[in-house]
Amino acid sequence: MHGEKAECGSLVEKISEGDRGALGELYERMKSPVFGLALAILKNRSDAEDVAQSAFLRVWESAGSYRAGTDAGAWIMTITRNLALDRFRRRKNMTDIMDMADTLPGGDDLTPKLDRMLLEHLLSELDCSERQIVMLRAVGGYSHGEIARILGRPCATVRWKYGRAIKKLQALFAKEEAHDENRKQVRFAAGNCK
Repeated sequence: MHGEKAECGSLVEKISEGDRGALGELYERMKSPVFGLALAILKNRSDAEDVAQSAFLRVWESAGSYRAGTDAGAWIMTITRNLALDRFRRRKNMTDIMDMADTLPGGDDLTPKLDRMLLEHLLSELDCSERQIVMLRAVGGYSHGEIARILGRPCATVRWKYGRAIKKLQALFAKEEAHDENRKQVRFAAGNCK
């Protein structure tokens, strides 16, 4: 991942020189984690798309302020987080249902839609900071240290929240599986009564 970080930094430097092709390449590399983070914060697909677009526009406009040698991915994710939090503060009312199928692992036709819906439901049970951390780790592939820098939190806090979120997800998943098993037994029993 170190080589990829250096490549992202090189792309941002090229963007600062006005290279539109470099912006396109950076977009292709970073669109999923940027959108995933925005979606994790906003829980609204349309708003997350707007924030992702704004984030890449901000990268274009602010590339000259990027400090060479630092983690360009973390810089971009910080821009995304700030824009998403600004949008969240303005909106304050989160009523839309989370639609994360495009950014979650298994967002393709091979994974059954019910599995993706279950994953979306489970993630919606996490608080905002837990969801951000899980999405940055699962979709963005960031380490705990990188997530800590992006979110401006101590690394120990990020590790603790990630562990707590995973335990929550495991417990919720086990509860869903138990519920499914009970439904199967009821259907089986009902079938034998006929």
